[in-house]
Amino acid sequence: MKYSSPEEVPADLMKKVVKIQSDKQYSEFLETLPSDLADEAKKYQSFADIPEDFFEKIKSCPKVREAGY
Repeated sequence: MKYSSPEEVPADLMKKVVKIQSDKQYSEFLETLPSDLADEAKKYQSFADIPEDFFEKIKSCPKVREAGY
């Protein structure tokens, strides 16, 4: 089924689309991390699950800054 605007998309379908996009972005994000940080980040399901102290460690990584995260 085609929708002519985002407002026409049912809320439950929109949530699934957003989740898929978020999961894809998170897996792309994991690929930018050095292996030691990536292994630790894989313990979390999404950006929202990453604790603040670990996020600060990640932000100092040059590849992460280059990727714009």
